[in-house]
Amino acid sequence: MSNLEKLPRFGTLAGRNFKCMQVNVTLPPNCEQISAYEATTPPDAATCGVRGCRTVAAVRMVIPQSRFEADGVEHSKDPSTFDTCEWHWPRMRDACVRNGHRIVDTTGDLAQLAADYPHCTIFASDGGRLFASARVNGSMQGVTVDAWLVGQLRVQLEQHMSACYG
Repeated sequence: MSNLEKLPRFGTLAGRNFKCMQVNVTLPPNCEQISAYEATTPPDAATCGVRGCRTVAAVRMVIPQSRFEADGVEHSKDPSTFDTCEWHWPRMRDACVRNGHRIVDTTGDLAQLAADYPHCTIFASDGGRLFASARVNGSMQGVTVDAWLVGQLRVQLEQHMSACYG
């Protein structure tokens, strides 16, 4: 039972009368693809798109075409990508997630990365940062690498693991 179905159809809330209306919405079959923002690796020469920041970009967000028409603005010329640096990506990601958008990492699958590196502990922080940690040659010391995207983490693991294990 959805939250809408749990609400009474008529009633009083905080001294005001209300009437709940049930709205049936049919979503198009490709809605999941349209509403998801894709995170990918930006081109080498890309810089952060935040006004005033020209830092090297770490993440490129592919923005789905807007279906919003209530503002009367023509959205056909909206940018389809936005590049962000290490400093601005966490806030951009957080804003998207807080507003109900999914962010899909198109550079790889975290579960597959964990399967490819079973000797590593691989996890994601609440803020979306990915980490991989492993002990070096059985010692108590280890190496930890981090990245925003699975593909970036894979590259770092390949570099560090080949340096540590030969």
